[in-house]
Amino acid sequence: RILEIALAVMAFRGTWSRSVPEMNPTDVTPELNTPGETSVQGARTDQADLPPPSELGSILQAFQGVAQVVQLLAQNQVATQTQMQEVLALHRDQLMDPDRSRGALLLERFRRIKPPIFKGENSPSIAESWIREIEKIFRAIRCPEEDKVPLATSTLQDRADMWWTSTLRNVFGEWEDVSWKDFLAAFRERFFPDLVQEKLEQEFL
Repeated sequence: RILEIALAVMAFRGTWSRSVPEMNPTDVTPELNTPGETSVQGARTDQADLPPPSELGSILQAFQGVAQVVQLLAQNQVATQTQMQEVLALHRDQLMDPDRSRGALLLERFRRIKPPIFKGENSPSIAESWIREIEKIFRAIRCPEEDKVPLATSTLQDRADMWWTSTLRNVFGEWEDVSWKDFLAAFRERFFPDLVQEKLEQEFL
């Protein structure tokens, strides 16, 4: 609406300036027109100078299109700035603590494959199946040796989680760098009794 008013004012000003005849300073007898002639000429000038309604509508649509483009550019600029800030924050965290960032990325890759959960069931076959599936994921994501135990124990729940909390404190003395080999030995000792383990080994042979 504001754009239409502005165009109307501009058209009116142009018509008004053209309707006033230019006077030659050397001409002391300006041409005199009758009121009727001036009115007719002014009306004809207005009609000739104003664009047709179809062109005026096209101009308005063009201005609206430009406004929409400007708005989209502003929105894209804000989104780009937000993404850049997130990327810079990520790189800043990696520079400040690269080990922590690497561990977080590795944990995300590990969980993305949806590792199995082990709750401490009294079933050696379930426990053995859990070990096999976890080791498959380790190979798939090329998990470093020092990260295997933290990743694997993140899938323990209920009785299994309680067992590992107690074992980590009493057996390993809260030692963080428990090897995967030592973990498997403690795990099998708890969930694979000797007789059952020997039976399973004979079956695999």
